[in-house]
Amino acid sequence: MIKFLLKLAATGLIGYAVWHIGIAYAGDYRFRDATKQAALTPRITDAQLRARVLDLAEENSVPLDEGSLEVRRASSHIFVDVSYEVPVDVLPWYERAWPFAWTVDVFVIQGGGLVPGPSSTPR
Repeated sequence: MIKFLLKLAATGLIGYAVWHIGIAYAGDYRFRDATKQAALTPRITDAQLRARVLDLAEENSVPLDEGSLEVRRASSHIFVDVSYEVPVDVLPWYERAWPFAWTVDVFVIQGGGLVPGPSSTPR
């Protein structure tokens, strides 16, 4: 009986951790997708894109500060580099800062149109 209760407790703790980590990844996915859509806006300036990404972070409850966001252009690409940490309750009594870092790459076509580059990639 004690062995069964220990297995049940371990399963519950694993389920708890997976649930909370999954919520953090789901939020990151929504934020990353919204950032990519913002970068696809035609003729957006770097300052406008930066402001939009910071707004998206706030909308998605992502703790992103201005120092962790970089918008840059290189030849025919727009890059948005993001890194932040989300506090995750891994166990009911233990919280861990879970890091996220990725880059969105958008390819710019002559004439002002935009085409998504390779899918957003973790750094």
